[in-house]
Amino acid sequence: MAEEYRSDRQVSDFDRKIGSLDGRPDVVKTSPSTQRVTEVLIGGASYIIQTFREGDAGDWIFVERISGEGHIRLVLPPKVANCIARQRKSVTHMRKSKAATRAAQERKDAGIVPFVKTKEA
Repeated sequence: MAEEYRSDRQVSDFDRKIGSLDGRPDVVKTSPSTQRVTEVLIGGASYIIQTFREGDAGDWIFVERISGEGHIRLVLPPKVANCIARQRKSVTHMRKSKAATRAAQERKDAGIVPFVKTKEA
């Protein structure tokens, strides 16, 4: 649910969803976090991120992006938040695996014999 900032008085999906979660006893939320990102080629933008956990339903993530190009507000539902978490875990595992393989090869090239535990008689 991405939306451009609207100056009219109509309630947006972003505001409607936050309003439906905020203050409920089964919902916990983080404080909004602001991240300022500056990229040489694309310029700068500020992001405001806040997460709401709705009981057993999952995490709703609210993202606002403010830049010279405009203001965009995005609501990420639990299915999307879970997908992002899974992908982050997956790429973290891939990086650790590559680093371990590289370190093992470097030890082998240096003539270090890997430790192999043998059964005691």
